[in-house]
Amino acid sequence: MVFIGVFAMSREREIRKFAGTYRITFPVGMDNGIAGALGVRALPATVFITRDRKIAKRVEGRMSSAELALTIDAVLK
Repeated sequence: MVFIGVFAMSREREIRKFAGTYRITFPVGMDNGIAGALGVRALPATVFITRDRKIAKRVEGRMSSAELALTIDAVLK
C-alpha cells in the first residue's frame, strides 16, 4: 500500500508547512494534472488504485478512519 498526497491550489511552501504540522510521512506534492487524470472533480478526494493500476474506488469528500480502513482492506483483497 502506497499513499501520496496531492495538493491543489497550494504553494510548495504551504504544502511543506502542512506536512510538517500534521507529521505527514508519505510523499506529498502539488497537483500536476494527476487529479484530473484520475477523474477527481471535488476536494478532498481519495482514489484507491489496485495493484494492476485500475481505479477500485473514488471517494469525494471526507472519509472517517473506519471507512478508510474498510476500503483499504477491500482493495487489498
